[in-house]
Amino acid sequence: MKKLISAASALAMAASMVGAAVSFTTGAADASKGFELKAFTNKAGEAVKTTISAEEIAAGDVTIPIAIYLNENTPDIQTINAQFYVDSKDGDASNKYVSFSNYYVPGDVYFDSAQAVTIADGSTIDTDLVVGFSGTLMSTKKGSVFIDNMYQGLYTAKENNKTYGVDTAWASVVWQPAAGTPDTWTGATSDEFPIMIVDATFAKGTPAGTYTIDFLNKTDDKGVPTTFIEAGVPMVKYNPANNNLNLKGMEIVIEGDTKPVATTTAAPAPSTTTTSATTATPAPVTTAPNSGDDDTFEVAADFIVSGKDYTVKPGEEIDVEFIVDPGSHVGSTFAAELADLPAGITAKMTDPLCYAAGTGTNKYTLYNGISYQVSVLDKKTSKPVEIEKDEAIIQFTLTIPDDIASGEYEYALSKFRVVEYGQKTADHDVSKFDATLVPGKLVVEGGTPAGTTTAPAPSTTTAAPAPSTTTAAPVTTATPIGNVLYGDTNCDGEVRINDVVALNKWLNDAKSYDMKPQGKINADCCDEKGGEGLDKNDSDAIIRRIVHLVELPCKSSDLK
Repeated sequence: MKKLISAASALAMAASMVGAAVSFTTGAADASKGFELKAFTNKAGEAVKTTISAEEIAAGDVTIPIAIYLNENTPDIQTINAQFYVDSKDGDASNKYVSFSNYYVPGDVYFDSAQAVTIADGSTIDTDLVVGFSGTLMSTKKGSVFIDNMYQGLYTAKENNKTYGVDTAWASVVWQPAAGTPDTWTGATSDEFPIMIVDATFAKGTPAGTYTIDFLNKTDDKGVPTTFIEAGVPMVKYNPANNNLNLKGMEIVIEGDTKPVATTTAAPAPSTTTTSATTATPAPVTTAPNSGDDDTFEVAADFIVSGKDYTVKPGEEIDVEFIVDPGSHVGSTFAAELADLPAGITAKMTDPLCYAAGTGTNKYTLYNGISYQVSVLDKKTSKPVEIEKDEAIIQFTLTIPDDIASGEYEYALSKFRVVEYGQKTADHDVSKFDATLVPGKLVVEGGTPAGTTTAPAPSTTTAAPAPSTTTAAPVTTATPIGNVLYGDTNCDGEVRINDVVALNKWLNDAKSYDMKPQGKINADCCDEKGGEGLDKNDSDAIIRRIVHLVELPCKSSDLK
């Protein structure tokens, strides 16, 4: 997946690079708001020329990254809509030679190595990701950071737009801020960081000439312009028809035997013939998870979300991650909630991580600081894509209290509900389900001695004893060895989803869960061998027992 980043140091180079381009204005010169197209930097952070020599275009394809910037003084944007295209009066701008081959948005990876970025408050961060022009600082699972305030953004790079009579490479962006209007810029000005970047690729042998990349200035049959800004309260519409939107395109020159003379006039707009309006459709909007719903969701034993283990000290703040094994499933949307935490530990949301394979993107909504819902979609087709196995899918920040006792504590999810849009296949027929949840472990060192400080009780009447330094918090009841309760992995006298979680954790890493000998006997409920043959069939059998599909013990043939 090809991606891009804006960095402050790189932007300085971008500014010098833009000086090589011939910009021109297609809107009112005194407009207070507008868009501008400039050449960006390459993946090494180096300036890119806007003049291509005859030798370069004869040797092979040449790609120039193009960035669109917002120019305005007041951070009061409500909606951005911009469309731009390529044209040439003396060359050949057809799809045979010129294409917009990729696009890059905030959070996308582009640079080969992290670049230093200086933001408006004077602080410097290192990142290899696209930094948005307005928003808040966010971190990622890869250790990079970016800034974005996107509530919803729709980005497009195509070979044409027949609706508006554009037969050449065409791109568009629709953007709205998260909180109605942005109140800050990432940099000192609105145009220090881009809204979107597109690769303009000129194929080997592209004829010499002057190629313009300019904004599309059209309206549909309902009078809706292709390029506009809505801003302010009350809202004001800025567009070329109102003569209050400043648009600056750019030129790229391909040299021939005789260098063409660059022109400063705007490329002619496409034909004014219009058809019915084509408006961007926002990505699906997710809704808050409904923890009180009555739906019965099957638990997918092979979709496992596991907390990682950490060693911490009292008073520390630590980011904890949940790792995913999606099995054969594709999760296009999930809702997750963090369970109540022990011993006074508190939590807050950090990054929505849920990284998808290929060209995935993530739309997310936060709820109450401890839960969120995410859609994992291909950013160009809006169709579900696969989630990366063994990658962090959720991250929370936990604060460890100063007076916590030394010992081991578990943190866990109370829900991870998955919806697979259109994903019923021969391999699996579950389109919505709950994931199998495996707790993570916090080993507290340097706290008060165990027994000195009592951990908060799970009930309101009896305080739970502090966990020991070597084992997890004790269970309330246990089944004596020899008295088999099939499915009762954790030996608490009941067969519940907790037993599936415990068994899957042990199957995944036997060292991560100290299963009792009786627990192994209880868990060995499918083709039982007295606790010696535990496998995925046992986990599946317990799940089916919980939903009353089989009786335990059972045979593997009963699971077909």
